[in-house]
Amino acid sequence: MHATIEYIRNYILHVIAIVADMGKAGPGAPPGDAMAPAGTPPIGQGTTVVTSASGRKFRVASEFAPNFQGFISDYEKAGGVIGANSGGLAGRPGNASYHPLGRAIDVNQTGSLAKLSRDESRANRAQV
Repeated sequence: MHATIEYIRNYILHVIAIVADMGKAGPGAPPGDAMAPAGTPPIGQGTTVVTSASGRKFRVASEFAPNFQGFISDYEKAGGVIGANSGGLAGRPGNASYHPLGRAIDVNQTGSLAKLSRDESRANRAQV
């Protein structure tokens, strides 16, 4: 059974809520799961490239590769299109993030960081 866009949207919102709580002290917060500080360079080892059916590649932490592969596969099967403003492993010079750890991807990023993400994505594609 294919996931619907509404299902994927709700799933993403659920993941965002979980990530928002990560690294915070208190009940339910995973210990030691803080984001990488701003300016952290991308990890150099323990990564895997996952590829969508349309050929879009994302470099992610190997331990989470099956999760990301499942997400992008379900997203495209449900009719989602992965655009140019999408990427995975990358540094974030101005903010804390899971991207340098290979634990986050952007799909169709919008806003002021979209150009930066494209530039970083080009640099990372050279490594893929």
